[in-house]
Amino acid sequence: MILMNEKLLKRAISMLKTIECQFAIVDPDGVKHGTLELVKPKRKRTSATPYGSLTKHIAQFLENIQPGQTVHIPTMPELRLDKLQTNCCNYMSRSLKLSKNDYTTYRDKEINCLSVTRFLKVEE
Repeated sequence: MILMNEKLLKRAISMLKTIECQFAIVDPDGVKHGTLELVKPKRKRTSATPYGSLTKHIAQFLENIQPGQTVHIPTMPELRLDKLQTNCCNYMSRSLKLSKNDYTTYRDKEINCLSVTRFLKVEE
């Protein structure tokens, strides 16, 4: 490390110690100064599908579903059937404003699709 930078670093460290701060500084040589523990950044989770593509896939089947109708939604190659079911239920409740009593879903593993049935409303 350059001598001037080293002096500036020592001055900064002494100032931080004077005001009793906790700190962690890693200099260009990779040496850690201070008592504060460094935490590795969390890894971002990677999604099996690009953002929005699953909702778009589900919407094309469900946007016009009528009471009493059953729709079969094929799964995407990179997606598990349970994830499709979760996202489908979220779409039904948020976008179509249906409660969980208005529809049911069934995972058909033989043909690798999700069956969604919207119930008829019975007026009392």
